[in-house]
Amino acid sequence: MPGDLPFHDSAGDLRGPEIGPTFHGMEDPQRQGEPPFIERLFEGPLLSTLAKLAIISFSVGILVSIVDIDPLNIWGDLIGTIERVWNAGFRIIGWALDYLFLGAIIVVPIWLVMRIWGATRGGSGR
Repeated sequence: MPGDLPFHDSAGDLRGPEIGPTFHGMEDPQRQGEPPFIERLFEGPLLSTLAKLAIISFSVGILVSIVDIDPLNIWGDLIGTIERVWNAGFRIIGWALDYLFLGAIIVVPIWLVMRIWGATRGGSGR
């Protein structure tokens, strides 16, 4: 059958027919030769990826230390910024509610009088 013949995949490797079901058009994750999930997640072997991350983190740590930045200050500033945004949001809501109530004190009684007046005259009040 033509579907059972080997073919070349996108990397140029010779493969046989797909074995196993596919899920919504996705390839079978258990096919032979595919690296495990952890290696795909870390784009290679776990230990070498962790070693690369450690070297890069150490280098960045030295550079940040030269500029005299403290990691605790970074977290404190982040948390402080989130807190300021949170508080500003509530201040804005309070500000808007103040003006809403101030306007409602005038608008709602006028609207109510107009509705009552329109209902007693037999009109729609519009």
